[in-house]
Amino acid sequence: MTKLSFLHHSPHSTVLTPHSVAKLLVAALQHPQAAHNRALKVNSFTATPNQVVAEYERQTGGQKWDVEYVPRDEVLQNEKQAWEEKSPAATGHTLRRIWADGGTLYDRRDNGDIGFEGKEETLESQVRKAVEKQMRG
Repeated sequence: MTKLSFLHHSPHSTVLTPHSVAKLLVAALQHPQAAHNRALKVNSFTATPNQVVAEYERQTGGQKWDVEYVPRDEVLQNEKQAWEEKSPAATGHTLRRIWADGGTLYDRRDNGDIGFEGKEETLESQVRKAVEKQMRG
């Protein structure tokens, strides 16, 4: 059984893939009137932890995965410790906590304002890439 860990029970997480960052940057530059003097709220997709698990299970033959939810207190303690130790991983801990807490979820995203709605990567495509990479070793 394969194991997957989540940073506590978050309702949804928004994902912005590195590939989408580049494409969204180009889209913003091509739509200066929409992007001028504003922070754009963009993402690749939004998914719940259960949707992520279901997609991994689907793409790996349907076998159930063992899912572990890391308690929020443990997440906070790890983040605090990383900052106290001046660990290079501290920023990553903070970002993962913000994402898990829903800190990047917005009522509306700006993908459409810059001509990118419908061009985003999907949960399915990201899981496929991760599975293929793991299979290659």
